[in-house]
Parts: sequence; structure tokens; C-alpha cells
Amino acid sequence: MTDDANTFWNGFKRAFPSSWAQKLCLWHMEQAMKRNAKKEQKMYISDDLLEPFLIKVREICHARDKDTFVAKYTSLLKYLRVDVKKKQAHTWKRRGATEWSSGVPSDDQAPV
Repeated sequence: MTDDANTFWNGFKRAFPSSWAQKLCLWHMEQAMKRNAKKEQKMYISDDLLEPFLIKVREICHARDKDTFVAKYTSLLKYLRVDVKKKQAHTWKRRGATEWSSGVPSDDQAPV
């Protein structure tokens, strides 16, 4: 199990050249997502947006059948498309982003 670091995969391929197995550690993936979300300079990603996202990713990773996976994945996409977009638009507007960005919708234009 890994967090998808290249050094791990290089060593794994040398030790097991004929294996196609790839298992990612959920804990390491979550840590990487948190790190990368906080590094992102172009977008304000607050903890109140990140934590529900991580919960949904966890649910997807724990899905045991295709129908559950599809339902959970669809829920994640809806969350990103609707809830996160609306909250970020509100945050950007509150932080004065409308002064420099015409792409931020007003409250009445934000997706529902």
C-alpha cells in the first residue's frame, strides 16, 4: 500500500516485475489530498468544504459493489458541482473577488 509516490512504484516494479497490483493506502491518499488542497493558490478551499469531500471519497473507497460505487461517485460529483461551487462563489464574493473576477456568480446566479 502506498500514497502513490513514484519511488514506491519504482521499487515495487523492480521487486515484482510481473505484478499489476496497485493498492493505495486511504490514509496516505487523504493526507495527500489535504496537503494539496492547502497548497492550492488559485482557489480558497476551507476545511468545511474539504472534510465532506474526504468523507465522500472514503465512502467511494469502501464501496463493495458497482451500484454502491456509482451512487457514491455520483454523490461526490454533485457535491463538487453544486455545494462546493456555491460555497466558493459566496466566499469569493465575500472576500471581494467580484472586483477582479467577472466569473464569480452573484448569489442569485449561483447554482442550486
